Amino acid sequence: MDESGALDGEALDDDAGSLDAVADELYRLPLEEFISARDTRVKELRKTDRELAAAIGKLRKPSAAARVVNLLVHERPELLDQLADLAEALRTAQESLSGDQLRALSAQRHQVVASIVREARRLATGQGVKVGDAVQRELEATFDAALADPSAARAVRTGRLTTSLSYAGLGVGGSGNADGMTAASAPSPAPKTKPRSKGKAGTDTRGEAEAAKARAAEAERRRNEQEEVVRAAEQALSEAVVARDEADADRARVTAERDAAQQRVVDLQAQLEQAQQDVAAGANQVREADRRAQKAERSASAAERRLAAARDALDQLAV
Repeated sequence: MDESGALDGEALDDDAGSLDAVADELYRLPLEEFISARDTRVKELRKTDRELAAAIGKLRKPSAAARVVNLLVHERPELLDQLADLAEALRTAQESLSGDQLRALSAQRHQVVASIVREARRLATGQGVKVGDAVQRELEATFDAALADPSAARAVRTGRLTTSLSYAGLGVGGSGNADGMTAASAPSPAPKTKPRSKGKAGTDTRGEAEAAKARAAEAERRRNEQEEVVRAAEQALSEAVVARDEADADRARVTAERDAAQQRVVDLQAQLEQAQQDVAAGANQVREADRRAQKAERSASAAERRLAAARDALDQLAV
């Protein structure tokens, strides 16, 4: 995946189809759903394909402007065809040095970019996405970059941008990647190219150009470093979210087991209390039976005594 957030098809492995499908799905989602949906897919795939899960975990949440561009790509792809046709016409006019044609195409360029931005804003508004002035400037810079540079056009067509793009003017520049795509929070128009003059003036012009290149290279280096920090933070967040979800699942399982054990203790305590009551009732019954047995024994002894007396009396009468 390149720094613009578009997936590099040549760098994908055998899981390219799956990664492409998941990326297309994620970059069609509203911004507020992107992180949770991505982390859910990572969690699901980590059980079966850790490499693919890791690749998906590196997919970055798009900026507001990038989200609107992606929406336009998916909903109105024919507008990108118009942009591509105009870009080809501009390149042809530049190669032929046709001034009249360039002026006419330049006017058409502004009209086309303006109409595409209006359609992008309409689509965004239809989905409840507010497009302010800053985002509109980023949209204009992105479509201008797509007109000026084929690599930017290819990145836009993926529908998976994570940042807006801008065209540096000296070939391709900025922090986005080697193809010249760069995040642009407040993009400025590309500088006009002036013909180089000869002699000392030409030397000064070349010196200024070299200094500008050096400044652009330093700015690119700093932006690249910041991009790395952001990617590392996003990856750490993704892993932390997955770990939190796993911990929550473990906690829920352990809590359920604890509750079940506590219920078993309650049930056993109730059974113990019932058994103790049964023992107490049985003891009372035993004592009552002992009393009845003692009473019956006394009655039997008295009866034996009366029987013996009666026999004695009978024996005396017989004499």
